[in-house]
Amino acid sequence: ITLPYRGWLATIQMGLRLRRLGFERVVDLQGNRASRCLAWLAGAQAERLGLWPGWPYHRAAAIPRHPLVHAERRTEALASLLRLPQAPPGLAVPAPLSARVRAWLGGKGLQGRKLVLMHAGCSQAWATKRWPAPYFQQVAAMLHTMGYQVLWLGTGEEASLNAGLAAAVGTDATGAFSLPELLALAREASFALTNDSGPMHVLAVGGLPVYALFGPIDSNRSHAFGQRHRVLQRALPCQPCYSKKCLLPGQTHDCMIGLLPVEVLTRLQADGWLPH
Repeated sequence: ITLPYRGWLATIQMGLRLRRLGFERVVDLQGNRASRCLAWLAGAQAERLGLWPGWPYHRAAAIPRHPLVHAERRTEALASLLRLPQAPPGLAVPAPLSARVRAWLGGKGLQGRKLVLMHAGCSQAWATKRWPAPYFQQVAAMLHTMGYQVLWLGTGEEASLNAGLAAAVGTDATGAFSLPELLALAREASFALTNDSGPMHVLAVGGLPVYALFGPIDSNRSHAFGQRHRVLQRALPCQPCYSKKCLLPGQTHDCMIGLLPVEVLTRLQADGWLPH
């Protein structure tokens, strides 16, 4: 069931709807006011588990209420509370999804090739999270000379961006894959280079090494699952600012513009993806 948040009235209505399903156990992975309310309403007669002690939980993982506690640690704490086995490095992918992805790659002549997935976009509301498109193009061009095939991922709002990048190097895959299909695509690629975005998280959950470019957002809190050591960012006194507009004089956007392609290529070389 998808639970869109549209205010407190909708939250209460959804909680009452869930209560009628008669759950025996409710696990709250979020721990905010809305999710606690849902857990209480949905699990009136159920055991309720959450991240922190207190209402409405019967049992809790008891991890620090700190803004830098990453979702990865929260999930691990709840899994331990539930006595679940350690999660595998990547989610299982249904065979039909894998077949569709491989058929698409085969139609482009890419099946069995060395693939690199790139996501040069992100939410239009967060332009400050975008690494410059020419930087992506430079990295893609170098990877292409080393025998890699680059796929540009994105949705319709990134169509123009990806079309321009693919005209220079690589293949435009805008809108070609659903989120579940990205999990399957992750199994076909060598690694990914992305902005701080939705595809970053999905590809990481698919088990793919993901190099993520961070600027205004704190990577300690928002990095992709299991990918903290692959975060690429500058250490600046203004970072993280959590601002959708650069706050520096002249709006220089140093956190992203100052992170140069050569630094990314050097890291890929150090990790063995490129020859010395």
